[in-house]
Amino acid sequence: MDGTGSLIVLAWALTPGETTENWTWFMKHLRTSLHGLNDFGTCIVSDRNAALLEALEDAVPAAKATYCCFHIAKNIKENHHSAAAVRLFWKMVYCRTKAQFDGHMDSLKVLDEEGQKYIAAIDATKWATHAVSGRRFGHVTSNLAEIANAMLLEARALPPLACLDYIYRHQMEKFFFRRAEAIKCGSPIVPAEYSRLQKTIQEAQKMTAICSDRTSGCVTSQEGTQYVVKLPSGPVDVGKCDCKQYQALLRPCKHAVALLQKLKVSVAPYCHGYYTTDSWKKMYAQSYPTISITNLEDSDLHAPAFKRKRGRPQVERKEKGQGPSSRHCSICGLEGHRYRDCSMTWDL
Repeated sequence: MDGTGSLIVLAWALTPGETTENWTWFMKHLRTSLHGLNDFGTCIVSDRNAALLEALEDAVPAAKATYCCFHIAKNIKENHHSAAAVRLFWKMVYCRTKAQFDGHMDSLKVLDEEGQKYIAAIDATKWATHAVSGRRFGHVTSNLAEIANAMLLEARALPPLACLDYIYRHQMEKFFFRRAEAIKCGSPIVPAEYSRLQKTIQEAQKMTAICSDRTSGCVTSQEGTQYVVKLPSGPVDVGKCDCKQYQALLRPCKHAVALLQKLKVSVAPYCHGYYTTDSWKKMYAQSYPTISITNLEDSDLHAPAFKRKRGRPQVERKEKGQGPSSRHCSICGLEGHRYRDCSMTWDL
């Protein structure tokens, strides 16, 4: 994601399946293209796909493989049928200290011992905020991948070449409009971050801050909870707060803003360069080269031979009360017509 929260599809590929070999091939090419992917601070969130996890160990061993918390919560709900256990699990996900984490774990053991055993068996360094060593920027699920899949849903029903071309043109257009939007921006930080910062400043005004020096201090919330804040002392330094939000998101949390207000200094310079308009412009400065798949030379690559499965074909039976199914075109995947009436052809 860029500093405005817009999703960027960094890479895509078409493979026969999600096997270890294919994932390894993809991740090695991605590592070559993206500087820093194989760093110790990099976190890769997945749904615990065995093939992907094995590929990550081979292709990017330094990166931290973490688990999608939504999938873990879903397993708890389906296997243990306890909504209360799911609620406790999400509290454990966001705990900022091990003491808080252990307290919720003990409560879960009393509530649902089997559910507690299931969660305890999963390495906390793969999902719990207090234990994950890398930076996830607040993303504890693989929801970004689901958003990308939904955004490119139409491409999945297209033939291979048309599918890849659809994704390419989709991203080309996104880059064009986002580049134009970034050029118009006159503020030092991106609009989305500026709006969020104004709300944070209002929340910070309700807190009390005591300075230790020009880069550190103690902030007390309305509830009386104290937070130690450490401001970055240089361009490459990272700010820290006991709430963990400053170091996780690389932008001042409400406690850091309260300390900055006490010091009577501007908040914007303490946001990471990731949120600046200059970085936003640089991100979309290079446009996608225009390409065309029209009039391509024919190749000797033919469609694979489909083999009929052995035995009697299985009939998909409908549930009681289920209405008639709608027809879908086998070429474009849309409803309302069959392949004979489709305006799209396989001859590209």
